Amino acid sequence: MDYSKTHKYIVKEFNQKKIPIKNVWFYDHPNFIRREQICNDYLNTYARFVQTKKYEKSYLEIAEKKIRLISQILFGELSKDGRLGACVDLAIVFSRILDKHGIWNYCAKGSLTIEYPDQPHLHSSHFPHCHNDIENKVGHTWLVAPPFQVVDCTAKLQPYSYDEVNFLPEIVYEKNKNYCQADISDLYDSNVISQFMANGQGLNMNIFYGMFPYLRKFCSVFKANCISLSDVKMKYVPCGITFSDKPLEKIKGLELSGKLGYEIYEDIILPELNKLQSG
Repeated sequence: MDYSKTHKYIVKEFNQKKIPIKNVWFYDHPNFIRREQICNDYLNTYARFVQTKKYEKSYLEIAEKKIRLISQILFGELSKDGRLGACVDLAIVFSRILDKHGIWNYCAKGSLTIEYPDQPHLHSSHFPHCHNDIENKVGHTWLVAPPFQVVDCTAKLQPYSYDEVNFLPEIVYEKNKNYCQADISDLYDSNVISQFMANGQGLNMNIFYGMFPYLRKFCSVFKANCISLSDVKMKYVPCGITFSDKPLEKIKGLELSGKLGYEIYEDIILPELNKLQSG
């Protein structure tokens, strides 16, 4: 399936493959999984489905309230625990929680570059997708969950060197499609960039696409998003789509203050969501 096509085309293809698309978690359906085993970029079609789907205003209003509530609780639990660099583990738990409540979403993985106000001791923070000419699977991970183009609970909770955290919001919420051009310096770490320069190679995206040709198409469909928050600029560059292949109840990667992700959901998040719905 060509994931760069229109929503109508993708729906038709799913129907032909007998993949039901009514439920948010249809990427768990056996027919979807069989196609994914044949085509290793098949998750991109699910993300494209979410990206191009038309949403009712009432749905977006409810989804926003639930996303904000869940993200605030997860950020609070992560802050209390003190764990840094938990973007992948938290994002897949967050995504599975949203699935349970019928909220369309996907996890994007790639690079994040943060630029701060001009101060002598502050340089840009860089979480690149590639290290030493190879893809790094944990540069950074965030959620796309309409109405939000970016929901990021972990940008502030990374191992920074100075007082960068003072300039960052607790959670990044961005609804706008602030599409911008990804740069090769966003995607590689500084050591590799230095090697390119030493070898006399031009610093352009053709180097990146030459090494990872399949990403030329991906990056043209799932574009970089540049967000300005006060004096801070954050550039999110998607390079892949990821999900957990396990239900929330079986995810063991996120444990905060002695509670697994599912326990945090059951004990803390679900009661608050019930209050939200009853209110």
